[in-house]
Amino acid sequence: MQQPTNQEKVQKEDANTKIAQAKALLTMLLEQKHGTITIKETKEELHKADIGKTAIEQAIKQLGLTTQYDTMPDNTRVYFWVAPTVPKYPSGVV
Repeated sequence: MQQPTNQEKVQKEDANTKIAQAKALLTMLLEQKHGTITIKETKEELHKADIGKTAIEQAIKQLGLTTQYDTMPDNTRVYFWVAPTVPKYPSGVV
């Protein structure tokens, strides 16, 4: 079995760092918003921090977040990521 190159090691370390950054940012936002954050705005914040889709997906998985939505009066849906510590349907989210 071939040993990873230095470039491969650096890429893996960068990926792990991005996941850690995503988890830290998600955790901070969840704490500020009492465990429920809108996906659209959160993704914008993560992308501003130069965190990519794969790192975001891994962070969501590692944090155990679930997806829920609320239907607005105009019948549009707003999607949320919800921390596992929040009841299944937090106030205002269905």
